[in-house]
Amino acid sequence: MTLRIVVTGKTGQVGKALCARLKGDHKVITLGRNDLDLETWEITSSLIDACVPDLIINAAAYTDVEKAEDEEDIAYRINTELPERLAKQANRHNAGFIHFSTDYVFDGTKLESYIETDIPNPINAYGRSKLGAEQKITASCDAWIIARLSWVYAETGKNFLNTMISLFTKQQTLKVVADQSGAPTPASVIADIVARIIDQAPPGQLQSYLTEHSGILHIACRGHTSWWEFAKKIADLDAENTDEESEDELEDVDKSLKSKVGGYLKDGFIVDVVEDESDNDMPDENEILELPEEDYSDEEYLSDMGSELEEEDYYYSDSD
Repeated sequence: MTLRIVVTGKTGQVGKALCARLKGDHKVITLGRNDLDLETWEITSSLIDACVPDLIINAAAYTDVEKAEDEEDIAYRINTELPERLAKQANRHNAGFIHFSTDYVFDGTKLESYIETDIPNPINAYGRSKLGAEQKITASCDAWIIARLSWVYAETGKNFLNTMISLFTKQQTLKVVADQSGAPTPASVIADIVARIIDQAPPGQLQSYLTEHSGILHIACRGHTSWWEFAKKIADLDAENTDEESEDELEDVDKSLKSKVGGYLKDGFIVDVVEDESDNDMPDENEILELPEEDYSDEEYLSDMGSELEEEDYYYSDSD
């Protein structure tokens, strides 16, 4: 059944992957930063009303973790208030609502993977703003899914992988954070899982299906790594794809100020949503990176989102 799906954050990595994945099967209406002005919400509300959506997917977020410390009010408006309004809008249309959160709702003190039932304890403004959205959505909407993401990567955009490759051409020695753990996950995998969730609903019953299965889930590839290890893998792959032998060196550094240190999301997207356990075959991040480039379709990506976003990019970009 063809659904009318509103996707926000259309220029971000997850937003782009969602549009590419869903547009062949559904009518996808995209909203960008210019359409999501909280000061003129009546206009945005009217745009959504005109779409008569069956589902709203919010991939828009303020994602500059460090700058959020100085702009917590802006982070709150975009990461907490905007999702709450979108959730209420979905509820008014008897539509489903899917929102993306982050591993930053946790404090990083757990030395093993975080699961959905672990108690959030954000230690920075960004994490607080994302947890605020989780709390607002659960109180504002009947048919909702909150998917926590981490270390999302995609082929396009200013991101960790592209930054590393660029730096490899300019410097022989790089210093890379070594004390933060995560599970790099392609935006294409996230989009595929969202599509599978949608497809599991009986025709014409998406709202009731999501109401029955509302909950928080983690979408992450199996295993975990550090930024240093991930950069080393990128350096190795970059050397394989060039004629000259790579002489890049990586130095590990610690950078844990106001950020998570330990802990990472467990690949648990099956929780209350994906009913067939055989579907829970999440790829290992090394398997993803090692696939030959020709094995990828246009919707499958090879680069990492990271957190180094230019000022004009982070206001309505993907959540990590």
